[in-house]
Amino acid sequence: MIMSLKKLILISVFSVPLFLYAQEQPSFQMKVVRQSDGTVYWPLSLPVYVQLTNDTVSKKSVILTDVRDSKTESVSVPMKWDGPGIHYLRHFDKQNHSLPNGEVAFPVHVDGMSPVSKLSLEGAPSFSSHKIYFGLKLKGRFSAKDDMSGVETTLISIDGEPFIALQSIIEFDQEKEYVVKYFAVDKVGNVEKENSKNFVVDKTAPTTAHSVSLDNIDGKVLSSRSVISLASHDKLSGVSKILVSFDDNPQTAYANSIRPSLLSDGDHTLTYFAIDNVNNVESKNQYTFYLDRTPPTVIAEIEGASAINQGKTFISKNSKIKFTAQDNKAGVKEIQYSINGRPRQSYISSFNVSTLQGSYTINFRAIDNVNNTGAFVSDNNLRNLFVDNTPPKIFHSIESPKVFSRDTLFVTGKSKVTLGSIDYQSGAAQIVFQVDKKPSSNYGQPFTLENEGIHVITYTGEDKVTNSSSKNFLVVVDNTAPKIFSHFGLNKIGTHEGKSVYPISTPLYLAATDDVVGLKSIRYSLNGGPWTDYSQVLLLTRRGKNVVELRAADKLGNETAPEVLEFFLK
Repeated sequence: MIMSLKKLILISVFSVPLFLYAQEQPSFQMKVVRQSDGTVYWPLSLPVYVQLTNDTVSKKSVILTDVRDSKTESVSVPMKWDGPGIHYLRHFDKQNHSLPNGEVAFPVHVDGMSPVSKLSLEGAPSFSSHKIYFGLKLKGRFSAKDDMSGVETTLISIDGEPFIALQSIIEFDQEKEYVVKYFAVDKVGNVEKENSKNFVVDKTAPTTAHSVSLDNIDGKVLSSRSVISLASHDKLSGVSKILVSFDDNPQTAYANSIRPSLLSDGDHTLTYFAIDNVNNVESKNQYTFYLDRTPPTVIAEIEGASAINQGKTFISKNSKIKFTAQDNKAGVKEIQYSINGRPRQSYISSFNVSTLQGSYTINFRAIDNVNNTGAFVSDNNLRNLFVDNTPPKIFHSIESPKVFSRDTLFVTGKSKVTLGSIDYQSGAAQIVFQVDKKPSSNYGQPFTLENEGIHVITYTGEDKVTNSSSKNFLVVVDNTAPKIFSHFGLNKIGTHEGKSVYPISTPLYLAATDDVVGLKSIRYSLNGGPWTDYSQVLLLTRRGKNVVELRAADKLGNETAPEVLEFFLK
């Protein structure tokens, strides 16, 4: 546009922007800006009127409305810029030779471009899935740029609140989903198209809990087969990972489950925590438990009679097997046993092996309450077990003197009674005997029966597992010697020195009686001669004093005290 006038004044119609910061984006009216250096910025959409005056202070002016070409009359008032950029109003002053080419140009910066603003979210970790999540200390840094008149202001609306003028940095410190709308306005009123960002601030760490399955007691006592599972929940960005460690060991990432199979017997602590996708870290959780890897120990006992003989353990059919189990932590759940390889049975109470005589082997094991199971084993007693149902063989004997007569055994008080027992399995143990109705006694060595008369001896022999045999026998004790009878065949013919006097060749008859076992012998000694068995009548032929000693014995050897006959022959 070339003007020949010395002065040219451009005017525009505009008003102050309306900052009605409602929830909806406010509207702004265009304005012309003249900076302090004289630069003029003109909104592209604002109309232009050309006004002429003859000085800089006159209030009288003329607005040009007539045009040279009637074809342009409809668009001459007001005029419009043909695009953004620097436009010049020119006129030629050919009288001023100091001007290059005689031209005077007035620049006008026509601004038709909206500013561009940017919201940078920084200072916090982020994660994207179906939404964008940020962690702690999130800040929004705003920047705006305008290539012409420059940025006048930047406005922001958070979660539907009215738009407000924004400083360069804003903190998003609440945990929630943010809806941020923002735009910039340049100095001539060009308004940026509204920008929007949706994101979630996640300030809460995940929460994690553990559970225990398989072979455990209330989660307090675990076995090497137990499975520890962790479940973590995060309500916003989601769980990124779970870290775990046992005791003082380094942390490792949790996968699907944890098996404490490599831990030793004893107390342990599992430490675990989760981290979400924006690095919120859960406080450490600690789970303390006892790992029981050890099966119970079993002690086998024999209730009742038992004995070890010839490398075997002998029991009676009434003896019972008792098991006692001990466990270091979880407690005993079950004891199992098997006899001679037969199917295993659960132990409830002490039991008889069998009523049948023979050899047996018993294996046993125990299981605790977290299913630690011991191996089937035996011990020295139950590995070679023998049920002994056979009583011992018992016998007795009586040393002489003794006589068996009339189906009766006759003895004396000197006759020794011996009791005996033989057992080829568990072995003989003891013999208990009773004489008549006297109290029973344990047999230790041969004994005698002193009192005369009939005696009944009852005795019982036991083996080492209480199998027993009993017997009794009857004996008659005879401690009385026979009675001797003497008779002279002629009558005495006088006395001498107080003794009877018999004729020469007087016969002497001897006899004896025994009421129990009978007479065995009569013996005599004549005048200090040898003892001689009496077999026939003695014919006395020595004159003077004679002395005859007599003795008699029964069949048990009971012998009379010597009887002395003193007499004279004449």
